[in-house]
Amino acid sequence: MANETKMIIITSNEDLIRQFSLNKTNNTLIIDLDNKQKMVSKRKNNNNNNNIIDLALLAELSELNSTSDQVYKRVLDSPDQNRSKPVKISKKSMDLICTICGDRAIGFNYDALSCASCKAFFRRNAHQSREKLRCLTGQDQCSVTYEMRRKCQRCRLDRCFAMGMRKDFILSEQEKQRRRKRLEENRSISSKPLLISELSNSLSLTNLSPKSESFSETFDEIDRLLMDLDNDDDDHNVTSDENMKSNEIEQAPSTMFSLQDRITIQNIGSSFTSSFQTEDIQCSSFDVSDRASALISWSRVANEIALRFISFFRQIDEFESLHADDRFILIKYNLLPLFPIVRCYKYKPINGPCCDEENEKNEKRCRFFMLCDESNVVRDMFVNLVLSLVEITEQDPTLLSLILSILIFSQGLSMNEYEPPLKDSIGVNRAQFYYTKLLWHYWLDKYGEIETQKRFTQLLKIILRIQSAAKKSREFFRFQFMTSNTVDKVAPLMQSVLHIS
Repeated sequence: MANETKMIIITSNEDLIRQFSLNKTNNTLIIDLDNKQKMVSKRKNNNNNNNIIDLALLAELSELNSTSDQVYKRVLDSPDQNRSKPVKISKKSMDLICTICGDRAIGFNYDALSCASCKAFFRRNAHQSREKLRCLTGQDQCSVTYEMRRKCQRCRLDRCFAMGMRKDFILSEQEKQRRRKRLEENRSISSKPLLISELSNSLSLTNLSPKSESFSETFDEIDRLLMDLDNDDDDHNVTSDENMKSNEIEQAPSTMFSLQDRITIQNIGSSFTSSFQTEDIQCSSFDVSDRASALISWSRVANEIALRFISFFRQIDEFESLHADDRFILIKYNLLPLFPIVRCYKYKPINGPCCDEENEKNEKRCRFFMLCDESNVVRDMFVNLVLSLVEITEQDPTLLSLILSILIFSQGLSMNEYEPPLKDSIGVNRAQFYYTKLLWHYWLDKYGEIETQKRFTQLLKIILRIQSAAKKSREFFRFQFMTSNTVDKVAPLMQSVLHIS
C-alpha cells in the first residue's frame, strides 16, 4: 500500500513482545536492543535494504534523559501518554487471558490471572525444587504458549512465578479447615451489628459524593467495612460458579473482592514493582566529600525517587483523573512522607539501613548525616520508621502500593497550615476511602479479623509517626540547603517537595 504507516514500539514488557511474536507478519521486525550481537547481525543483514533501521537511534530513544531539568519541570503537568506503563488488565473486559500461556483464563488463581491448566500445574509443582525440573533446551528460555506449555515444565514454572503466582496461597488440608472455620466466624460476626458512632461523628457528610452509587450509603459501607460483612452477590464472583467454589477454600482470595477490585489490586501492585524494583542509583554518584556536595547528591537521589513516585501515581486512574492543580498539590505536600515506604521495600535484613563498614551505601548515608546533623536525630527517626514498616508490611509490594495510594490521597498529611484547598476534595476523599477499603479487605483475607484490627491500629500509629518525621525532615533539609547556599542547585521538583520554592 502506498500510504502504509510505519510504527516503532519500544517496550520491555515480555507479554506484549510475545503477542507480537505470535502474530508477526512479514513487515514486522523485532529487535532486542539489549543483545549487541543480534543488533550487529541485523545491521549487516540490512546493508542492502533501502529500509535500514538506525539501531543507535532506537537505543537512544529507549533511554530517559535524566540530566535535563526541563523533564522535571514538565513531569507533573504533561500528559502521561509518552511514558511507558506496564500493561494493565482491562477492568471492563470479561474476556480474560491467562498471563502464563495466553489461553482463556478462568479467574485469579494463586494471585495471578490464569487458566485451569496453569492453575493445576502450579498447584502440583510450586513446592518442587527447581533443580529437579529440567529445561527442554537447557537454556531456560522456552516459549510458554498454549501450544507449547506442556513441553517444558521448568520454564512454565518459572513463568508462573514471574507473573506473580504465590505458592503460599496453596493451602494444606489443615489450613483449609482453619479457613472454613474463619469464614463461619466471619458470617456469625456479621450478624451482630457494631457501634461506630465515634467514627461516624468524625466524618463530614460534605465529603461524600451524591453522584456515586458506591457512596450513596457511605456510613452503611463503613459499617460493612468494620464488621466484615460477607457479600455473596453474584457480582463479586471472580470466576465461574464451579471454579469459585473450589477457590473459596483452596486459596486465599475470597468473595469479598469483586472482579474490579482484584484487577485494581493486580494492576497497582504491578505498577509499584515496575516503578521501584530497579536498582538504586550507584553509590559512586553520591559525593560526601563535604556538606554542600553531600546535600546536592542527596537532592539528585531524592529527585530520582520522586520521579518514580510520580510515574507510579500517574498509573492510578483516580489520580490521573484529578484536576492538574490537585495533582500538583498532592505531590507537593504528600510526597516527602512516602519516602520511608520505598526504603522499606528496598530494605535488606542482611545489611539493614544502619551503618555497615562493608556496605558502601550505608557508609555514605552515615557520612551524609554526620556532615549535616551531628546528633543523628533525623537519621535515627527515619531508620526506626523503616524498621517498623518492614515489621508490619513484611515488605509485601501489594500492601505497600495500597498504603502509598491511601497516603497520596490524604489531605492534610503534611500538617502544613498553608496547604491550599483542592478543587475536587470529594473525588480525593472517595479515592482514599476506596483504597482504604481494599487494604482492609486485603489484610482481612490474609489474616482474619482479629489480626487485621491489630495491624490496622499499628499502621495508623506508624502513619502518625510518618507525619511528624516528614515535617521535621522537611524543616531539616530546608535549613541545610538555605544555610549552605545550594538551593539553586536543587532540582525544581525537589524544591517544590521541600517547599523551598
